[in-house]
Amino acid sequence: MNNRLTVVALFDVLGFGERVRSYGLRNLTLAYNQLTQVVRRRRNCLIIDATIPLGESEEGYPITGTALAELVVNKTYFSDTILFWAIYDRARFWTFCSICAEFFCEVLNMRIPLRGGISLGEAYMNNRTRTYLGYPLVEADRVEKTQLWLGVSFGPSFAEYPFKHYFRAEHVLYYTAHRKPGNTQYIPGFVLDWPRQWRKMYTHSLYEHLAGMNINPKYQDYYLRAIQFAELSERAERESECT
Repeated sequence: MNNRLTVVALFDVLGFGERVRSYGLRNLTLAYNQLTQVVRRRRNCLIIDATIPLGESEEGYPITGTALAELVVNKTYFSDTILFWAIYDRARFWTFCSICAEFFCEVLNMRIPLRGGISLGEAYMNNRTRTYLGYPLVEADRVEKTQLWLGVSFGPSFAEYPFKHYFRAEHVLYYTAHRKPGNTQYIPGFVLDWPRQWRKMYTHSLYEHLAGMNINPKYQDYYLRAIQFAELSERAERESECT
């Protein structure tokens, strides 16, 4: 695979080492098999985007066109880390965000807590040779580790022009309460609105689900921030429907 502009999503299982010690090998293997099956189910998508800018009319109004594209989502996993990546362009990016949100919710519904980071840049990603190189991997790893919650943040590469203008409101919110002190440079504040996707996928309460998972005092604040963010997401969606 060529080292083109690539969007990379890295997910880690929260408290994986403690799970190894407390779950027992058999139970951990069953949970891990479920997780990898979810990863394998992520499929390629056909995308239609009717908002591609084509220029301006004689009167100065913007002209848009429709683009048809295929999003090829690559993935791999090792130990407690899952990677998704795809060639970046504006027409494909929003679908990549949706896939990440769906994956996060499906794994959370299995009672497996995740943290994730999404980054952008030139990368060499080759599943055949198991070779994964490039700064997006470094950035995504840093972003993942500097969060005190269950959720997914976009790295500083997405705060740059023009990429910061290509988010869609239904995928991203601004949130900073989950940043670890002293690491604000890694998380500019754009985060994946995964609770909105949860509300589309499931009928049972996200709040009750998170509260039921919150059994380890060490990670209590992580779950409380996730609940706080879910409330923010719900308010933001209601407000968008009123405008």
